[in-house]
Amino acid sequence: MSVRRARGPAVGMLVLVLTAGCGQRYYDQVVQKRVEQLKTGQDEDRSQAAWALGQLGVKAKSAVPALADALKDKSVDVRAAAAQALEQIGEDSAPAIPALTEALKDEDAEVRANAAEALGQIGEASAPAVPALIATLKDTDPSVRAYSAWALGEIGPGAKAAEEALSGAMEDDNLRVRQWSAEAVLKMRGVELKKTP
Repeated sequence: MSVRRARGPAVGMLVLVLTAGCGQRYYDQVVQKRVEQLKTGQDEDRSQAAWALGQLGVKAKSAVPALADALKDKSVDVRAAAAQALEQIGEDSAPAIPALTEALKDEDAEVRANAAEALGQIGEASAPAVPALIATLKDTDPSVRAYSAWALGEIGPGAKAAEEALSGAMEDDNLRVRQWSAEAVLKMRGVELKKTP
């Protein structure tokens, strides 16, 4: 786990505790302030703003356009945090699918992995990203390959074109890539998988 991801749990719990019971108007103000910071702050401030938006989850859905723009930021930390925030917002990040698809080509592996994970969290609506996710099944980084396989499974039957590539990924050197590729093929075929604790 990188330093970029490690800052989250304790601060995230604090954000959740402090905002519990607050109305939507409060969240709208927080989101607006963080979006402004994302656009104008220093690198670290922009990265923290993206991270904070992700901690708000779906309550930050109005920030999706700004987070999609941040996927092109000059700072790798900002790009990685923006992709992770879109993943945490989930299905409401669908307007960012084109930007996330483009982020699969980022020079940084964490950005690529976070983008693939975000596309998976969006789910079926990410079907236009299937060709790019097929390409990232051959990425040099195992996390990118694994999250790409997982995302294809989350897209489900709309990713049927990836079945052959996923079958090939079942021969990957990485266990997680092999496992998530096999699960993705099953999901595409409509097999209901049990979630293990």
